[in-house]
Amino acid sequence: MKDQLSQLQPQFERLTQSQEQLQSLGQPASEEEVRRLTETYAELQAQTTLQLEKLEKAVSMRRQYSTLKGEVEHALKDCQEQMEAVDVLGVAVHTKLDRYRVGRLDFSVEYQ
Repeated sequence: MKDQLSQLQPQFERLTQSQEQLQSLGQPASEEEVRRLTETYAELQAQTTLQLEKLEKAVSMRRQYSTLKGEVEHALKDCQEQMEAVDVLGVAVHTKLDRYRVGRLDFSVEYQ
């Protein structure tokens, strides 16, 4: 994005210089130069609008990424807590494996 904006910088500078010339000298510019400046302005405005849309989309995607990342982190934390709960109970390894496979992590009932 910075590269694209830096490529537009010379055009903005020429436009600003031309505007300053018009303000200080009146309008010594020819009709062709005024038309060229108007076209340059319209092009810059269109490119700026396009860049703004891209940036807004990027911000939206970043927010969505952050939300999804938070959900994944929360799910991982829940899984880790469940695994730690299984480890603390001192249940036999084969019983733990059976419960992990089934997805049943309720250890309220003691197994022999």
